[in-house]
Amino acid sequence: MALKIGEAAKELGVSIDTLRYWEKEGIVTIQRKESGYRHYDDTDMLHLKYIIVLKHVGFSLSEIRDIAKAPFLSSRTERIENYNELITAKIAELDQIVSSYQQAICLLSESLSIAGGSASCSEDQKRLDDYVVRAFASTKTNKNT
Repeated sequence: MALKIGEAAKELGVSIDTLRYWEKEGIVTIQRKESGYRHYDDTDMLHLKYIIVLKHVGFSLSEIRDIAKAPFLSSRTERIENYNELITAKIAELDQIVSSYQQAICLLSESLSIAGGSASCSEDQKRLDDYVVRAFASTKTNKNT
């Protein structure tokens, strides 16, 4: 079933202008009916969802253009060479973000544990301070790698 641009935009959670812009920038190619209206089929919608996911994880539109075109290149070797490095770098970046969030979760959990503990306030404060220092050191290490 083909969708009109407004229907596609609504389903994808983006504006009509965004879809037009992506088409203008060559990020996506949408077929038009004889009347000139764009129509978005299931393949187009899947492609657009892929683009939205890439945008969500922090790829630039230029990077998305390269990645979005890659599956349609002539050979598997060409596809791998064209976007392997880009994808690998983004995976490393996302791993660092996940690590930072895990550190934050641990810090908050430790804070809750200390707040509910039976040790004296000074002991609780020292435990939390020590944990913050370790978490901060780990964060700095992640940024430098």
